[in-house]
Amino acid sequence: MKDIWKRLKDYRLHYCLISSSIFFFGWLIATKDLLNWQQNLFTSVLYGLGIAINALIIETKLLPKQLYQKRKQIFILSMISLMISTGLVLLSLQLVFGQFNYILNVKNNAPISFILSYFFPLSFAATVTTVMAIFRNQQLTILNMEKIQKEKLQTELNFLKAQINPHFLFNSLNSVYFLIDKENAAARSVLMTFTEMLRYQLYDCNVERINIEDEINFINNYIALQALRKGDKYKIKFEVGNNLTGFKIAPLILITFIENAFKYVSNLSTGENYIHLSLSKTDDQLYFKCFNTTDQTAKPDIIDYGGIGVANTKRRLDILYPNHHELFIEQKSHDYTVHLTIKQLI
Repeated sequence: MKDIWKRLKDYRLHYCLISSSIFFFGWLIATKDLLNWQQNLFTSVLYGLGIAINALIIETKLLPKQLYQKRKQIFILSMISLMISTGLVLLSLQLVFGQFNYILNVKNNAPISFILSYFFPLSFAATVTTVMAIFRNQQLTILNMEKIQKEKLQTELNFLKAQINPHFLFNSLNSVYFLIDKENAAARSVLMTFTEMLRYQLYDCNVERINIEDEINFINNYIALQALRKGDKYKIKFEVGNNLTGFKIAPLILITFIENAFKYVSNLSTGENYIHLSLSKTDDQLYFKCFNTTDQTAKPDIIDYGGIGVANTKRRLDILYPNHHELFIEQKSHDYTVHLTIKQLI
């Protein structure tokens, strides 16, 4: 029974059933005319269908495309046009089937009869439908916002849990730094770079958005460490536009794609092993591209410690930048490309 009622509601036929019942029994009580119940039922069903069709049009077309888009004047004109057109259709059907003027038994003053018999009931039903739809939409919006907020908090919690004990490690690294021989400048430099990256994650990323310059500095440090490990066999390029100043971004939203590029880059003995990263800005939109060559035989050479991963980063984007980002991932036989566009949040 619940499934049947749900299907009826999906097509707004419950409006037809409820309205037809109200009209039918209302007219029976008001006129006490049991002999012409079939005529009453016919007219009631016509009204119910008209109201159901109007409700479907209002909830699926007029509200989302006009009222919710701040086009109030067009919405009002559309509502009036819908009521008049529906009333004329009902009037035409009743004329065809010989039912006109039966309801109010009005033989004269047809315009007033039309308004009372058609326009007023349809307008009242449309108003009730609109108010109910707006109320439901507001409730769904509130519930959705609460759900997004909970997911956002959970995502941040998972992100923090994914980090190893940073305070302990940070302090330990300082001790290790002073144990390294001063003549081993390369090792000290690598450790300093890693420490700076850790400091960034520990102290600078506990905000909703961060300056893009800080994120770029973190990416450069990561690339520097990876370049040392990869060696000269890999061509690594990071291009940064000149007009990025002032743009703010969610911290560490790009690094997962860059990690993936280094993790799955090709390992060809002949041919190019290439990683190309680029950041640019047009108006209020940031464009990020991450490209790397791949091959079927290459195996990831980075141990996976249960990082956030691409799937979780996609979810972070959905939560942090709803309707403000576009992500397109293109995977071919010999290369892998990520295109990400992020619109600046106000």
